[in-house]
Amino acid sequence: RWPASMQPAKQCLIMGGAGGCSTLHTDMLGWTGWNLLLAGSKHWKFFPPVEEVGEAFDAEVREMGGQFHLGFSCTSPIDMYHTVNGEPCPERVPDPRCGRPSFAPDARRYPAAAGVEPLVEVMQGPNELIIFPAHYFHQTYHYEPTIAIACQMLNKGCLDRVLNQILNFRCGGHASLPLGFWGRPEEEQMKFVLGLVADKLWPGRGHSYLEEDD
Repeated sequence: RWPASMQPAKQCLIMGGAGGCSTLHTDMLGWTGWNLLLAGSKHWKFFPPVEEVGEAFDAEVREMGGQFHLGFSCTSPIDMYHTVNGEPCPERVPDPRCGRPSFAPDARRYPAAAGVEPLVEVMQGPNELIIFPAHYFHQTYHYEPTIAIACQMLNKGCLDRVLNQILNFRCGGHASLPLGFWGRPEEEQMKFVLGLVADKLWPGRGHSYLEEDD
């Protein structure tokens, strides 16, 4: 179990207006993300992670907030929905019932980004749940007013990625890991790495702090 004081918000309420869109971004720590749409409809685009497209997306690293600053996310200034069916920033929102619209960035301003093809595009409707690898760049476009609940979760599929981001970003790499670390039970791995982070705030007392927080 993730220590209570280090847990992110359990759920987030996300609302969007017709024709609005999110930023192009990755999520903090690269956990597994989920998004449940309660009302409206929106379009998702998923792109490769920052290691592959960060330069083309002019990506900026944003440090995770809170007391511990465990990791980061990446945000891009580029809008991959800038052009709709060949028209830049149209006033009218396209109707997906008339056929899937074609979206693209401002190719003259961001030619490198225009060459990056989405890995997956999907339209999400009411009561549909999307689960995705949050370290991949993603951006959404709202066809109409929307309400959604979103959150992230830590599981075996993303544990190594999350712990490695914390180690590299917050702990200076893997030098502090004991031999055989990656063969230990997952809960022990998590507690050890988070203890290293807590030790930076309370030298020599980080692991005992986590025990008290459990």
